[in-house]
Amino acid sequence: MKYCTKCGASLEDSAQFCRSCGAPVEPVPAEEASTPSGKSTSSRPRRGIAAQFDTIAAGKKPEASRFTYFYGFFQLLYHKSYPLFCRTYLPCCIALIIDLGLLTYALTAVPTATTLSAFGFVLLLIIMIWFVVVSIWLSRYYPQELYKQVNGDADRIPSNILPPFLGGLALVVLAVAALFVGYLLSPTGAADTTNTTADSDSSYTESLPEEDTSLPAAEEPAESPAPTDSTPAPADPEPVEETSCLVPVSEPWKGAWCNPDGSGLFIFDATVYTVDTSQLNDDGSITIFRTDDRDGSLYYTYTLSADETELTQETPDGSIVGTFYRPSYDMAPNPLPDAYWGGYTMVEDNTITDFNPAGDVNELGPTDDFIIDAFRFGSFSYEQLTDLGDGTWSAYFAIPPEGGEYTFGFSEESDGLYMTIYSPIDGSVRYRYLRTSQ
Repeated sequence: MKYCTKCGASLEDSAQFCRSCGAPVEPVPAEEASTPSGKSTSSRPRRGIAAQFDTIAAGKKPEASRFTYFYGFFQLLYHKSYPLFCRTYLPCCIALIIDLGLLTYALTAVPTATTLSAFGFVLLLIIMIWFVVVSIWLSRYYPQELYKQVNGDADRIPSNILPPFLGGLALVVLAVAALFVGYLLSPTGAADTTNTTADSDSSYTESLPEEDTSLPAAEEPAESPAPTDSTPAPADPEPVEETSCLVPVSEPWKGAWCNPDGSGLFIFDATVYTVDTSQLNDDGSITIFRTDDRDGSLYYTYTLSADETELTQETPDGSIVGTFYRPSYDMAPNPLPDAYWGGYTMVEDNTITDFNPAGDVNELGPTDDFIIDAFRFGSFSYEQLTDLGDGTWSAYFAIPPEGGEYTFGFSEESDGLYMTIYSPIDGSVRYRYLRTSQ
């Protein structure tokens, strides 16, 4: 038997190329031929794994392998060292896949699971250190483990490119699957309801545009602000309950609602071409059916919890769109002082004017039960609410099709508190409302 002069692998006497490295076999002089014991007497040393085996056979420890350190995952599979792989890399890979799913769940949850995500990142760091420790150990001791696997015979070392390829592919597929499962199981699910409103159906003529579904940033007030000195306020107003929005007693599902994290604010109120019917359930909850008043088709079904704090929206086929909650006062965008909250009734409508010869209908809400609170101005929510300092306020309302700026003010008169809406064109009075409930 002779040996390859490049890698040291044993060869048949008739071999012309090395079956391990592919190098051509050089003729070996007779005096350098292998001995009957199978050990080479050639002056050329054996290389690669064969040389490491010779070192182990001599009772010495081979040097650490950089190749094993960086590519040990694939090398163990390539040489079919499956029991050793299951004791070293496999537990690391399983822990990594689980942690990826955990991190995805924590980071995509609404609101974000801060404690869980912090735990996931710490676990990820531990897993990375685990991988490094395993790689260092294998780079030093894998030749000895492989020596035991083949009983010291380098010719019996198995080699197959398919296992490392399949192992790497399986790791990638399982990692992606863990990310996807973590996302699906998070509270937000696969669908995002942040921009969902009560009137999101495309057939609605008054569906709110996308920019109306987020709350402008505002400092969090400790309590309801009082009117400024320049703003007239009613004398000794009746006390208002500590609530963020006024809710009609007969229709408690109306008013402001939002997502669990305070985003997606919308006002539940009547819309064009829709009609709402309610049904009281045995458990005290109320089911509201919103249908098209033209053909009776069902748009959505809403369920108001018995304690009137949760509103669940469902499609006609029973799929849940989202569950919404009453917003707290500190979620309001620059909230209007509660001295002006209440229900108003229209007493003056000047729609037929020079700037409005067609006499357009009042798009800001119905002529009675016009409710104003920290979130709601009739049927719409505030955006860019600004105190002008002269007893008037400016706000943007996303009224289809293009929305616009409106200015309104309050005045205390002999028969009560009035709210006046001014023309955005010439400042003339367009509508006047009298507060009739508080």
